[in-house]
Amino acid sequence: MTKFSSTNNKNTSSQLNLLKQRSLMKSTLPIIILIIAVLGSYFIYHSGKSNLLLSTKVSEKKNLNDVTKSKNQKKIRIVNTQLITVETHTPTWQATGVVKPAQTLNLKAEVSGVINKVNPDAIPGALIHQGETLLTLNSENFQYALINKKSALIQAQSTLSIEKGNQVLALEAFAFMPDDMQTEQEKSLVLREPQIASAIAKVMSNQASVDKAKADLAKTEITMPFTGKIQKRNISLGASINANSSLYQILNIEQFWLEVKIPRQFFTILDKKQPVLLTHQQNRNIKHTRLGNILTSLTSLDSRDRQVQLLVSIDDPLLLKKRALIKATLGTETQATSNNSPNLIFINDFLFLSLHGKPLENTVQIKPHWLIANDYIWVVDQKNTLQQRKVEVVFQGKKYLFVRGNFFEGDHALIDKLSIAVSGMKVKKRSLKSLSLKDKDNV
Repeated sequence: MTKFSSTNNKNTSSQLNLLKQRSLMKSTLPIIILIIAVLGSYFIYHSGKSNLLLSTKVSEKKNLNDVTKSKNQKKIRIVNTQLITVETHTPTWQATGVVKPAQTLNLKAEVSGVINKVNPDAIPGALIHQGETLLTLNSENFQYALINKKSALIQAQSTLSIEKGNQVLALEAFAFMPDDMQTEQEKSLVLREPQIASAIAKVMSNQASVDKAKADLAKTEITMPFTGKIQKRNISLGASINANSSLYQILNIEQFWLEVKIPRQFFTILDKKQPVLLTHQQNRNIKHTRLGNILTSLTSLDSRDRQVQLLVSIDDPLLLKKRALIKATLGTETQATSNNSPNLIFINDFLFLSLHGKPLENTVQIKPHWLIANDYIWVVDQKNTLQQRKVEVVFQGKKYLFVRGNFFEGDHALIDKLSIAVSGMKVKKRSLKSLSLKDKDNV
């Protein structure tokens, strides 16, 4: 009994020890795993840092070798250039102007009277040809005045005829007078020369009165002094007007004018004989052109910018003459010359103008920033080296210069602005296109 109890105690003790060992392992296992994880992270971090440092050193060594290698090689810069072409240029200057009338007239009455007839077509905007009647005045009083003047003239002519008859009779009596009484003074009195002179003067005076009465009668019919358009009408039927009363405001449409401003420098090379190209821009895509002529230059400069003012004329701005010619030839009008034609030019139209200068022989057209110290430009010669060429500025415009210089075949103007440029420096040129036709000769 005792032996069996002792054996049971041993088994129970061993089981307790086993349970304690298992419990200890369960409590210490997370700590061991944590320690292993920390040690593994530490090892991985320091291992990666070492590899990165090694890679950086290799890269730096490689870059250093590349820099050293590039320094050992000679560097050639690529520059933009443009072929230099020496030719005859005709500079053009672009300007703008507003159309204004060449002639306007405030038509006034020359005699007084009552208006008894008005041309119904003579309204603002209407085209009236030269000689057409605008209005007429009551002419009865003027007709009566003319009759009276003619009567006075007839009476004066009769008096003159009577005096001439008396002179014939006096001349016969004078022939029987003694010689000592035939002095020049006595002869003049006997022959009634003073009376005849007075009669002639009265005839002339009455003739002038008749002519004036005829002129006044003619002035009762007021006609268009030139072909033009009515701008304003100030009268109405039945109105009583006086001399100098304003009747119509009339615009001459045979020619319009433009005042244009240009710099004095371009004025020195302006070719006044060349026609002026006028452009009227209907919209962004449609433009219409006409030609004008330089009439003269005004005597005063513009007070604001001191530019020269030119007077440009536009003949037949409403295409009336061209319309009549086409109609006479074809028997009908065309869209280009009709009243709705976009080619018509009106007062206050805003036009673009292109004026031509005189030809500049043996010149090169360049841009201002190509010029160095007003005397030189950089060029790339046939050997692809930078060289300086001395130039003379013939004309300087808004966007371009025209210069003369000692250029050689194959010279290309340097377009780029280099921070460092030395004569003889080797470069590689990249040639750009020459100026377009739009920019050629445009200053």
